[in-house]
Amino acid sequence: MTFLLALAALVGAVLYPLWLYRRREFPVSGRAVMAAIRAAVLVLIVLLVWNPRVLPGDPVAGGGGTLVLLDGSRSMSARAGDSRLWDAATAQLDGAGGRTLVFGDGVEAFEGAGGDPAMGSSRLAPALARAAELGTERILLLSDLRFEDGPEALRVLSGSGVALEAAGLPSPGPNVGIWALDAPSAGYAGTEARLVVRFYGEGSDSVTLLLSVNGEDREPVR
Repeated sequence: MTFLLALAALVGAVLYPLWLYRRREFPVSGRAVMAAIRAAVLVLIVLLVWNPRVLPGDPVAGGGGTLVLLDGSRSMSARAGDSRLWDAATAQLDGAGGRTLVFGDGVEAFEGAGGDPAMGSSRLAPALARAAELGTERILLLSDLRFEDGPEALRVLSGSGVALEAAGLPSPGPNVGIWALDAPSAGYAGTEARLVVRFYGEGSDSVTLLLSVNGEDREPVR
């Protein structure tokens, strides 16, 4: 719903009950209260259909339309040199400006520096959706960039119109893991089974996969 159409609907939602109770209804006592109640209900319906965003300058979205998203997953406990990634990230908050939200398993307000990042996952898409709902114009991302929902986060970001900037954090070193494993649901003795393993990683250009079948190690795959 466009702004002008929504504005016209809001004005109509207020004026129509007043006209109805003044021109069409019997002049009973309390009709002004009933008109006000009906107008409030209609305005609420219009707002639910319109679903307006909070203006970028609203304090809930952070000063100047900037929102800081801080990764609160356990991977931020990794050390890079003499400090943790979490400490390096929170140290940048003083000059970042705007409000800070912590994301991981969910999205919540940042309560202050210190403590430990304790969320079990790192999901960015819900945080990006929340930022768009708040009318945010710019996002400063403080994260080790090890997300579990990368494609979904990109889809949400591309449709939000929000500018995202990732602040640089020190690298904790090589990080390699299994992204996906595709295997047949059943197998039979004497037949081949084809497994497809997808890796993700940074800081390393090779991996070694060790297979074990019935407790016996097979030749490593590099």
